Amino acid sequence: SEGGSEGGSKNQILLMKGVNSDSGKEFKTPTFKSEELLATTSSTNIDTTTLFPILSECRVVKSSLELELLRYCSEITSLAHVYTMKNIKPGMMEYQCESLFRHYVYYNFGARHVGYTNICGCGPNGAVLHYGHAGAPNDRQIQDGDMCLMDMGAEYFCYGSDVTCSYPSNGKFTERQKNCVRGCIKCSTKSHWYAETGRFLA
Repeated sequence: SEGGSEGGSKNQILLMKGVNSDSGKEFKTPTFKSEELLATTSSTNIDTTTLFPILSECRVVKSSLELELLRYCSEITSLAHVYTMKNIKPGMMEYQCESLFRHYVYYNFGARHVGYTNICGCGPNGAVLHYGHAGAPNDRQIQDGDMCLMDMGAEYFCYGSDVTCSYPSNGKFTERQKNCVRGCIKCSTKSHWYAETGRFLA
């Protein structure tokens, strides 16, 4: 943007700088190293106070249209998870589950992107935090009886969903797997109760 006092104007660049209210970590302003950029910034007003609070508020408060987009993303993500669940079988590779999910949301609903790196952790890989990145790219063969943790979400017009579900590769829970899932469902149900509008936590 441009602005300044009478008799001249000065370019203005808005840069992000602030502290994340959840993590407490600071988002630092980028630095410029090239001579060309340094020469530009010397004649430019760098504003690091305006942008961060505005964008932070935009992340918290959503319009009715934004809420509809988020609901849409959550709905198609859930449908894609069901599709993946119906088509998984022992002997497949984890990345094939990722492929099923991505194809389903794009082919049927136009969601070309996903909101984050898909996690398809089967067997012991389900215990690896954020499994599925470049260092461990969903590349294990799925075994009979494996518990499969699928953490995948569609993105549509830059609005995303994040849904995780777990189920056995052969479609049949063992007693031990049932107990684990029941415990998770109880915790999830209680969390939803606490998250209701108007509920106060002591």
